[in-house]
Amino acid sequence: MLKNKKDDDIIYHRLRWDYMNNNVLVSTAMLSAFWEKERKDTFDLLSPFVEYSIAKTTNVGELLQIQDLQNYLKTEFGYEEIPINAITLILNRLSPKILKRENKQYRLMESLDSKINKFEDERVRYKERAEKVASVLTDYLNARLSAKFNREKALNALIDFFAINGMYVISDITALELLKSKDNELVYCIAQFVVNEYEQDSLVFHYIVSMVKGFFVSTAISLQPQNADVTKSKFKELKCYVDTPVIISALGMTTETEAAAAKELLTMLREKGAKLYCFRHTYREIDSILEAYKYSLKYGTLSNHTLESWDEKEYTVSDVERQQSLLKNKIKSIGINIVEAPDCTKNTDKYPLDYIDFKSYIGEKISYAKEDALDRDIKSIASILLMRDGCSSDCIEECRFIFVTSNISLVKRSNEYLIKSNIVRGDSVMPINTDIELSSIVWLKCYASHEDYPRNKLIEYAFAALEPTEEILNVFRDKVDKIRADGGITEEEAAIIKTDHFSRRKLAETARGNPRRVDENTVYEIKAELKDRLVGDVRREKDAEIEEYRVREELMLKDHQRVSKDYQKKSEECMKISEEKKKFEDRARDCIIRSVKAHGKKVEKRTRMVCKILFYTLLAAFIVVSIVADVINSGGNVCNGFVVFSLILGTLAAIDGAISKLNYVSRIANKIAYKASAKAMDKEKEKSKQEFNDVINFDDFITK
Repeated sequence: MLKNKKDDDIIYHRLRWDYMNNNVLVSTAMLSAFWEKERKDTFDLLSPFVEYSIAKTTNVGELLQIQDLQNYLKTEFGYEEIPINAITLILNRLSPKILKRENKQYRLMESLDSKINKFEDERVRYKERAEKVASVLTDYLNARLSAKFNREKALNALIDFFAINGMYVISDITALELLKSKDNELVYCIAQFVVNEYEQDSLVFHYIVSMVKGFFVSTAISLQPQNADVTKSKFKELKCYVDTPVIISALGMTTETEAAAAKELLTMLREKGAKLYCFRHTYREIDSILEAYKYSLKYGTLSNHTLESWDEKEYTVSDVERQQSLLKNKIKSIGINIVEAPDCTKNTDKYPLDYIDFKSYIGEKISYAKEDALDRDIKSIASILLMRDGCSSDCIEECRFIFVTSNISLVKRSNEYLIKSNIVRGDSVMPINTDIELSSIVWLKCYASHEDYPRNKLIEYAFAALEPTEEILNVFRDKVDKIRADGGITEEEAAIIKTDHFSRRKLAETARGNPRRVDENTVYEIKAELKDRLVGDVRREKDAEIEEYRVREELMLKDHQRVSKDYQKKSEECMKISEEKKKFEDRARDCIIRSVKAHGKKVEKRTRMVCKILFYTLLAAFIVVSIVADVINSGGNVCNGFVVFSLILGTLAAIDGAISKLNYVSRIANKIAYKASAKAMDKEKEKSKQEFNDVINFDDFITK
């Protein structure tokens, strides 16, 4: 906030755009670009425009003519009015380096050519973008409307669309309401154009988004021109009271785009410390809307309040009843507390509002379908004034209480009355603001994390404009009732035609924003298409069932084939494993048999050798002993019997060894060796069985 009021008085005037000058589209896009690059305070954002105007209206060494600057800014950039005080403050920031202040006048001391060249390059770039938008939009409108458009007229139509939806601020509420009362066919086509470009994610759509972002920046400046550093200033106990349409959208009862934008606004407010509330009468209004929607489902009537999300989900009466039972908790779940409104019927010195007169004024300016709707709006605004207790602020961060609504006409007419009645100063924050106005300020504060919010609002408004207006719905309802009364359609058919969400969509496409396009043929066409649709739905359901059955059968067949294939593969793998196992077992068995036999042969050979060695050793021992004994006893004449026995035995052994047929010694040795070999082989086989029985089947293990 500006601290030095002596440099220039607080800027109480609002920054406005010249509605008839489509240069504003270039200027706002540039304003958005300056903000995205620098994110400076609001006066620094305006400085490049002022510097350029100085260079174009003043030579170096000359005194500046502030009135000339103001006029140039209007002609070249579309600024309807930049307050003199704002221009003066910017000039003070440019001195003494560029400007020299002389008796409250300013002399240009330095050329601005380098800055101007950069500015012009930027301006040319954004002019080319605007021309691209104008060219594509012109072709689009000329292909769909009888009236012929040039590029200027097309851009003006785009500005009208922005203004109607509150993205472009028109100070004259009468002019705004005249715009809204015009033939809406053009608005419908503009919305359709925006949606088409959005769905294509085209460069044109991105150019339009940059324009919208510029309007958001300019709106923030307009609302708080005295608060130069709006991005850093924080909310101080700000309590925002939220109106019915915003809550309904945030609860997800309307379209996806509306729900996303409403939730994002509430999120940004909470992030910056604002407290969210709604009045008890607002809660009751929401509940009454749900009750009316339930009634329309039950009795086939057309509700004044449609809930697109529920239409798409084909909610039943029981579904709505369940949502009604959860309504309080759902409102609390989005961070909004429900509170009672104070008694506003009595005025005080701090609250000099004539409640009855205020209500009468708004009732005359705005057409309400029901008296209680007017009562709720008046009560909400009056409650904010009462809670403020006479306090006012020129900054929203310090205004303490504020009512937020999407009803632009209510905001404009209410503020008009309050200023004219001297209840609220024109330079202070009004008790009621549009969601766009509030979001433009909080968006600058949350830019880093919510950069795309203006884009989301643009998409929301574009889709909303494609819905049939209340006037179109009323005309359609009357046509349906007349045809039903004449017997052209049944009671049941009339109920379906009036409540089916397809009918609503088809009605919007047929009317294209113009209620004069709705006639009895429209009803019959929608009836026929509904019938075709219902028949088609049945056929599609049946086809879907058949297709589902076919797909299921196909999947089952594929599963069977896959299982069979897997089974075959597994079988082949098992067979292969079995064969490999058998080969392994055979190899192992052969190896073991060879090993056992080899061990047996070894034992046999060793045993045979041992037996022969032992036998011949014993024989030799006998002979030696007999000879020694004979020598010892040689003095005697008696033949030693032992000697004789030994000789006989040796002779027999010699004969047995010489005659192969006899060979009794070898036979005995072999017999002993065979028995030893067999016993050794049995032990080795048992050992192998213990080691390899889990792997190899030894049932057929026979050692020959």
